[in-house]
Amino acid sequence: MKIYLLFFLLLSTTYGFTQSKNKTESIYTICQGDFDKDQCLYAKLQNKIVEYYDSKTIALIAKEKERDTIVINFSLAVSNDGTVDLINSFISSSDKEIDIVNKEILQNLGTFIVQKDNAGNSLSEFISTKTYFSIDRSSKPNKLISLPYNGDYTAENISFSVVDEVPIYPGCKNQPKDQLIRCFNKKVLDHVIQNFRYPKKAQRKSISGRVNVMFLIDKEGSITNIRTFGADKILMSEARRIISRLPRMTPGKQKGKLVRVPFALPITFRLQ
Repeated sequence: MKIYLLFFLLLSTTYGFTQSKNKTESIYTICQGDFDKDQCLYAKLQNKIVEYYDSKTIALIAKEKERDTIVINFSLAVSNDGTVDLINSFISSSDKEIDIVNKEILQNLGTFIVQKDNAGNSLSEFISTKTYFSIDRSSKPNKLISLPYNGDYTAENISFSVVDEVPIYPGCKNQPKDQLIRCFNKKVLDHVIQNFRYPKKAQRKSISGRVNVMFLIDKEGSITNIRTFGADKILMSEARRIISRLPRMTPGKQKGKLVRVPFALPITFRLQ
């Protein structure tokens, strides 16, 4: 009975495990009437950047970014009530003054319509997306021009779904990209099952829930920047422990150059 219960708990924790994907589950509230809701989200985030970045902010960006095409990354932690969790959300920047503006954008971003699981529970989610701009350096002051996303831009972090050469999990042999992705997902799932321990404190308190995990596979293939969001802190700590034990990968490449590749997955902890 004890072994059976442990095995059952292991299986139940992986319910809800999904591969990294293009489409988000949560819907930006002001985009609910649009046909392509992800494209609408992209455009609205661009509009926020253009609205809040004044000439001083753009000058700071132009100074730190030598290329004319720039990428601004959004990492949004959407709570199960649809609000943006400011502690776990950020907009990429390497300047403190720009960070102040970015924080103001996040505070005024608005809400999302979250999806529910089969039991009717609202689900939190990490949304990671990029917005693209060009800097018109010929104008005084410099201007920020929104660019449509078409997958042709070069960025330091390339999403798992579009990177030329995906990171390779140890044991996944040379094969077509789609098979490497399937192998990667299976190996990560196996790793979660094999390394899982339901925290005793969480069991005593009957704590369950979903933890969203996001991490980077860096240019050396190491697992870095592990972030968790969603359920109780005890469960988030266990999710971080599991992911921190992932082995070193063969790093991803874009146009022949090593890049950092983000990956996200939910882990659901359930007690029956």
